[in-house]
Amino acid sequence: STVTTVHIQMYGCEHLLRLFVKLPLMLREAAVPTAQAQALQPRIAELLKFLEKNVEQYCVATYDPADLEYVEMVQRATAT
Repeated sequence: STVTTVHIQMYGCEHLLRLFVKLPLMLREAAVPTAQAQALQPRIAELLKFLEKNVEQYCVATYDPADLEYVEMVQRATAT
């Protein structure tokens, strides 16, 4: 039988928070105009405040670390 995993179960709030950390660099690399990038800042701040207030609902209390095989695969894929 095939087990279906919903993306939110695999990539939850913690991954979204990691995205926010990398977002400034990603926007620069994508050549997003400064004005547009700055327009995102208040919306991102609002979302982060929401997540902070509702952390118990959207983030897990205990985090299961990735197994070594997955970590090594990601490291190989992102090596430059």
